[in-house]
Amino acid sequence: MNDPQPYSKVARSTWGDQKFQALSDRSKFLWLYLLTGPHCTSIPGLLPNVGIGTIADGLQWPTSRVRKHWAEIEAAGMAIADWSANVIVLPNAILYNDPANPNVILGWRRIPLPQCDLVVRALRAIRIVLSSKEDPRPWVAAFDEAFRKGFPEGFLKPFRESFGKTGSGTGTGDQEQGSGTGSGTGPITGRVETVEPVEKPAADDGIRITNDDRKDAIAIRQVNDCPHRPPCKTIANCVDLMATAFAIRRYRTRVLAN
Repeated sequence: MNDPQPYSKVARSTWGDQKFQALSDRSKFLWLYLLTGPHCTSIPGLLPNVGIGTIADGLQWPTSRVRKHWAEIEAAGMAIADWSANVIVLPNAILYNDPANPNVILGWRRIPLPQCDLVVRALRAIRIVLSSKEDPRPWVAAFDEAFRKGFPEGFLKPFRESFGKTGSGTGTGDQEQGSGTGSGTGPITGRVETVEPVEKPAADDGIRITNDDRKDAIAIRQVNDCPHRPPCKTIANCVDLMATAFAIRRYRTRVLAN
């Protein structure tokens, strides 16, 4: 049985997301159902015990309609499923639904999860996001306490193996992230390069690191090793450096355009 949820966070800017706008009306309805339906748990983007029949019953749709509109969402890179295990993952949900505190993470262990590769990869990707926090220690410690016993394989494989590649029956492969509006598209893979670490900009130089810069950096770190030379000592440091580089690049582009 899933844990009770009083509400689900959905960004209002979802309606301006290009991938969301490209969906048909019924596919948009299905996407919102995936984000907010009774199957949602407190683990962001991880929907266990949800199959085609479950969705069909919940929406009172024929299964053929569910399959048709699921295929549209999957093709957009917004969700991945392993129907043999009845589990759906919305890969970027954790980027927009951070747990409020480590105690919330400890509560995740009460949620029954199927033992399958997609769940392992979803948990590993969430752990990377938690590891990118300014002080990741209490967050990662809570996560490890919640899941290391039940999913030890999720802590043995390299971090880069998250959603970049999927196994058989799990949906799409590499996808690009959408416009950062919370629509749950796949991780970024195209902005990685080997770079020297950059200095953090001063507060008064006009360069501002945005939340989207950090989200882009986290999504990249989920599927790639550290691109810096020398390599960063921590994921948090790596994410901070990448976000800074994105902010500087955006600032330079704006200056040249003017």
